[in-house]
Amino acid sequence: MLLTGLGVEREVNLEPGLFEWLGWYLAGVPKFMMAQEFHDAGLPVCLTYTPVWPFSRYNVQETTEQFYDRCYQVTRDILKRHESEGTCNMSVLRWLCVLFVVVFSLLLTGCM
Repeated sequence: MLLTGLGVEREVNLEPGLFEWLGWYLAGVPKFMMAQEFHDAGLPVCLTYTPVWPFSRYNVQETTEQFYDRCYQVTRDILKRHESEGTCNMSVLRWLCVLFVVVFSLLLTGCM
C-alpha cells in the first residue's frame, strides 16, 4: 500500500465527493464498497470519518460545471477540516500535508 511504502501508519479517509463526473452514470450511480468492507478486507480505513460530500448528494444529472465545483468544494473543505492537525516541515516553510489519491479526471479539474 502507498502509505506503508511512505512509512506512514495512519488510517485512510474515503471521500465520495472526489469521484469522477457523474454524467457518465445516467443509468444510476455505481455500487461502491463501503468503509467497513475495506476495513474487513484488512485495509487501514477510518470507520468514523464523516465525508464532506456523502453518497446521498450524488446527482447523475450533474453538469461538467457542477463536477468542477464539487471537486473544488470538497478539496477546499478537506483542507479546512485538517488545517489545525499539524504540519510537515519540508524546508524552511511549514506545510499542511494531506495526500489526495484520486482518479486522473479529478486532476484535470485544477483543484488538486
